[in-house]
Amino acid sequence: MASRASMSMSPFPSLVPFRVRFTVRSIVVLTALVAVLLARKVDRVRAQIRSVTLVEASGGGVQYDYQSTALRLCEEPTLPAPPLLINLIGIDFFADVTGMWTGSSLTNADELLSVTRDLPNLTHLNVQAGVSDAGIRLVSELDKLEWLAVAGSFSDAGLSRLTTLNRLQHLTLRGSYSDAGVSQLGKLRNLRQLTLDSSCVNGSGLADVASGCVLEYLELNAPSASDDAIATLELFTTLKTLDLGETELSTEGLRRLRRGMPRCHVTCRRRE
Repeated sequence: MASRASMSMSPFPSLVPFRVRFTVRSIVVLTALVAVLLARKVDRVRAQIRSVTLVEASGGGVQYDYQSTALRLCEEPTLPAPPLLINLIGIDFFADVTGMWTGSSLTNADELLSVTRDLPNLTHLNVQAGVSDAGIRLVSELDKLEWLAVAGSFSDAGLSRLTTLNRLQHLTLRGSYSDAGVSQLGKLRNLRQLTLDSSCVNGSGLADVASGCVLEYLELNAPSASDDAIATLELFTTLKTLDLGETELSTEGLRRLRRGMPRCHVTCRRRE
């Protein structure tokens, strides 16, 4: 007859292998998961490196997240990893590109803008020339953008795509768009600074912007804008600065505008 001691010990030998097998299985699963995540990280890093290389080869440049943070805080940038690791692996493994700009001599920026699909964390983008509606479509996919400057031959229809950029605070547009396109910008509720540069704008499209945005800064380089735009400009009650660079406002019109906007600093380079 088996002793009480032997009976009490009998269950444990069968449990030990099970626990060992369970631990080994967990390690295998965890290792596989880490390998998958690392492979995805490597793929993203390689894509970012390719994009940075193409941008720099075209005469442009990029800014990384740690540099953007330091610039915003007026501090010296702190590297996200030890210099030895950065030299060994590369900065792109430790930091995301958040800023990008193109060279001013680039005549067709649309093809280059395709790299932004591999830069999903862009918050700042400056394309100095060569953007068409095709390029604007690519820009409209960057839902983290806060600062945008584009120049080119994009149309009013192209501008309407930018209304999906809900985080946008600063926008500069240089092209041949009209007031029909400008009126669409009133849907950008977080917009605070706007620069419009177009010979086809007379200011009539700004009424929708005034009602939809809480602008603090407006720059208008529009040779077609005249004293007829004064009533519309006076709708911007939150403006702190109004810069009328290239317009046809008369001297008397400028005086009238300043009287109507006493809390706004109004400048007009052509009249001063």
